[in-house]
Amino acid sequence: MNGYREAQALKDVLEKETALLEALSENERQIQLLVMSRNWSDLEPILKEMSGRAEEIAATDSVRHTHYQALKEALGCDADAGFYDVLEGVSLALRRELSELYRRLKIAVSQVRSVTGGIDAYVASTVATMRDVLGELYPDQKGRIYSRSGRATRADERAMVLDRHL
Repeated sequence: MNGYREAQALKDVLEKETALLEALSENERQIQLLVMSRNWSDLEPILKEMSGRAEEIAATDSVRHTHYQALKEALGCDADAGFYDVLEGVSLALRRELSELYRRLKIAVSQVRSVTGGIDAYVASTVATMRDVLGELYPDQKGRIYSRSGRATRADERAMVLDRHL
């Protein structure tokens, strides 16, 4: 069958990339819990693990793109053909497998985006709250302060000790 080998290679890389994204999503859930519980010491190893995983995902995504392009070429599809249009040229069984893997990949990407958005919202809210509290504690440092040359500078920086349980 025309494109069978390319479709199999695409199937393998879709499985790998989906598994990597699902593992990344789990790491992000761990980060979310650690950030919310302010457990900074346990955060570092997970961040290192995620960094390596992110590089592996980027490399795998590049391989997936290469296999997808090879499949399109083997099947004689247009360069701008969509994923499901390309699948019309493979066997029904393989089409089902690739469709399912593609859906799982999209779900894994959505999960990563969702957890990342939750972490971002929590951190942004916490930073805004801390900024407001500090603005009330030190009203003389509110607003922008400009240097003689007209550039924005920070107010007189004084050492400050905060209770980490604040």
